[in-house]
Amino acid sequence: MGNRPDENEDSFWPLKADDSLSSFTAAISDGATQSIFSGAWSKLLVEHFGKAGFSKDHVSFRKEVHALQERWLEKAMEKPLPWYAEHKVLQGAFASLLTIRIIKSSEPFSLRWSSAAIGDSCLFHLRGNKFLCSSPLNCSGGLDANPHLICSNESANREIEREIIPVEGQCQIEDSFFLVTDMVARCIFRMMEVEELPWDPLLKIDSESAFQNWVEAQRLRFGIKHDDATMLRIQIF
Repeated sequence: MGNRPDENEDSFWPLKADDSLSSFTAAISDGATQSIFSGAWSKLLVEHFGKAGFSKDHVSFRKEVHALQERWLEKAMEKPLPWYAEHKVLQGAFASLLTIRIIKSSEPFSLRWSSAAIGDSCLFHLRGNKFLCSSPLNCSGGLDANPHLICSNESANREIEREIIPVEGQCQIEDSFFLVTDMVARCIFRMMEVEELPWDPLLKIDSESAFQNWVEAQRLRFGIKHDDATMLRIQIF
């Protein structure tokens, strides 16, 4: 939610879960509205890394990003653009990226998860309605800084692999993960900072309209700037 659907620069993957798989990978991305075609860039990022996850080898990671940059540029230039739009294309699009992979553990009834992030999209891990951890940020103040983002222009991505923040842990049946873009993360952190628990309302959200109503209520309550808002909930069962 946020801007009109045709203006929404957020993306997530998968669009539908496959419960038959022995492992599960998902991704969420927030395209920076100040850059051109950032929604297309965020979509490329989640579709690739939402399937493959982050490569632990930095050389491989850069090669994967480079291939996506070429695809983005080809798509951005497939139709004639005015000169000022061409200039913005050369500057590139920017987007955050957060992935999670959940795999079976060697321990009975236990799973392992790993996540990697660049930028300010966030993950929240719950056990029942008990908060366990968040990544890559742990308070709303971290959302006020200018985050490092992945750019579709390679020259703006020097040593971007150094900005990857990894985290991992164990999870179990009835655990939940929320992958959210920065506006939703801000709502959650602000509630936690005034010692309110957002988890029960979030766990009860069962439709897009319910999510929209929750986000709008928190946005107005805390005076948060209007922005695209996306949440991906993963339930272990």
